[in-house]
Amino acid sequence: MRMRHAKKYTSFTLLWTAVIAVAFLLGALVSAEDQSLVTIENEYIKVFVNNTADGRGRFAVDVTGGDPERDDDDNQPLIYGRPLPWTSYTTINMNGLLFAFGGPVSKRAGEGLATGLMIQKPEVRDGAIVTAWRYGDLEVTQYISIVDGPTTGLPDTARIAYTMVNRGQVYHSVGLRVCIDAMLGENDGAPFRMGEKQILTDYGAQGSTIQSYWQAFDSLEEPKVIAQGTLAGGELTTPDRLFFSNWGTFADQPWNPVLIAGRDFTRVGEFEYDSAVALMWDATDLPPGAALSRVTYYGLGGVTISKGELTLGVTAPASVQSGTTEQYIVLAYLENRGEGVARDVSLTIDVPNSLRLLNPIKVDIGSLKPGETRQAAWTFTAVGSGTATINVRGHAFESDPVIVERKIKLIAPPKLGLTVLDPPMVKSVTGRYEPYPVAVQAIVSNDGGDVATDTWAELAPGNGIELAPGESSRRYIGKLAPGTEVLVRWSVVSSGGVGSTGFKILTGCNENKVISGSNAIQWPDLPRQIRSVSVPVTERPGWYQVDIDLVNLPEASQLALRVTFDSDTELLAVQRGGFMVQDGKVLSWLREPVMEGNAVLLEATRSTATGKQFENFATVWVRRKSGGNGPLAMQSAVLRLLDPSGKPVPVTAVSENKDQ
Repeated sequence: MRMRHAKKYTSFTLLWTAVIAVAFLLGALVSAEDQSLVTIENEYIKVFVNNTADGRGRFAVDVTGGDPERDDDDNQPLIYGRPLPWTSYTTINMNGLLFAFGGPVSKRAGEGLATGLMIQKPEVRDGAIVTAWRYGDLEVTQYISIVDGPTTGLPDTARIAYTMVNRGQVYHSVGLRVCIDAMLGENDGAPFRMGEKQILTDYGAQGSTIQSYWQAFDSLEEPKVIAQGTLAGGELTTPDRLFFSNWGTFADQPWNPVLIAGRDFTRVGEFEYDSAVALMWDATDLPPGAALSRVTYYGLGGVTISKGELTLGVTAPASVQSGTTEQYIVLAYLENRGEGVARDVSLTIDVPNSLRLLNPIKVDIGSLKPGETRQAAWTFTAVGSGTATINVRGHAFESDPVIVERKIKLIAPPKLGLTVLDPPMVKSVTGRYEPYPVAVQAIVSNDGGDVATDTWAELAPGNGIELAPGESSRRYIGKLAPGTEVLVRWSVVSSGGVGSTGFKILTGCNENKVISGSNAIQWPDLPRQIRSVSVPVTERPGWYQVDIDLVNLPEASQLALRVTFDSDTELLAVQRGGFMVQDGKVLSWLREPVMEGNAVLLEATRSTATGKQFENFATVWVRRKSGGNGPLAMQSAVLRLLDPSGKPVPVTAVSENKDQ
């Protein structure tokens, strides 16, 4: 056991045992609000998230039953986290400022990093442990769940995902780093293996040097736990940079770690091996209202092993998409378990016609010392269907060959379908549209053979249509399983005009090209008015309230209006309406309204159209000097009404009196 954890483990175990005992004596289960851990588990693995004030939101992974063919990996850790996760942590980089995801922590991993505001404590929702935190304008949600392992085909892998949404009004630069404190059972310093490289010391990769996955295990002969981090393919977002080092380096350096060539995985400042990995997605600009997702997998690796003097292990995807340009990797590990040096060592692969190999069949290794492990990788694409059987053979001079057979399922890729539904018929009812706003809907389906990942749909309104206030153009669907469909919906409003106005809906995913469909809304002719309505003020003889409204003028942005009263009228007050509120701020008059003669001039401008079918411009209070509450003599005249481009907007001014 690691000394840095031993004391914490013992003291908390005693405390937690006491808590359980008390709960048992009281005859009640601990409620969700009181749980220190939020957990999802199955017969293969368990994922769990810290739900205490010290490290809330940090996660870990344990093996439960693990590999069905072996018993020695049962109940072993994959990410250190017993009894409470804290060593693996995630760093948010916002505009160059670093924050720890989740709550504060009193221990070494990211200690002292600023934290934000919790908006969702850990809870199980839709099959994932969901936790959300806010950092100023940035809302970050963590999803920890269980998915099928890419090389095992079994639900033995943790999906670690983050969605970052800019809730503000300005761009923000946003980056993310995830530190995984890997632990393979009792082994805390097993080498990492990626492509043809065995990683025993500090190592960093970026760009094309990052392979689709890495694995970690100690020995092919008796690998208690085989871990795999998957970095590319499907919904996964390949990190910009990947770091392998000791845990202490990542614990003390929350963003860009300093790697030292040749340094082994001995924990900085201590004396024990403690390997860890960090995935970094560089900072990128995130527009207002936009979202950004980062997804990676970590779980059990599927390695088929054949033992002998030469022990051979082979890993490959359990299933691949056929008929695409996607490239996949077969990785072979060869270990010399004999007492002497193995010479003329080679690895060869045999693949069926349904797979197209992109490398030479044979890999010459040369000599292999006792206990030494070497590895080789082959890249392929799939062109057939059904199941492909591959055979990898390890051979050395004067040694029996060792052979591993592995099967790969070939499946059709996802295929998106799109049906744009007819919008409802819009009618004119008492001078207004009905229904309003108008619903625009489409059905996105997956008619292919595999899951569509990072699926989205987007509305592109044509001239005469705008998104309703508060709406966003893009809908994030995420994973869409084969044979399933989802209804997407937007609310739109008129931006002016009569007759047919078209719109387009687009949809796409990681695996497909974007497809689109279109339809149109028929807008009826409506009265386009600036309506001034006077009403006597109760218990105030001679006082009148005049409401001035824009009716069916969603494109209006500049207005100059003169309201003329009889000579017996004086101005009391003017109140600005919704037309004069933009982005949460109240706008100023171009000039302060005053009574000049017997007329009031109201002038205002905004940079954007209101987008509303009905909007109040102003409310005016006047008084008849002679008293009395008879009809108020009033006439309105539009001096100027423009849209944001400066184009005149046709309108009729209407004045009317109403009884209280």
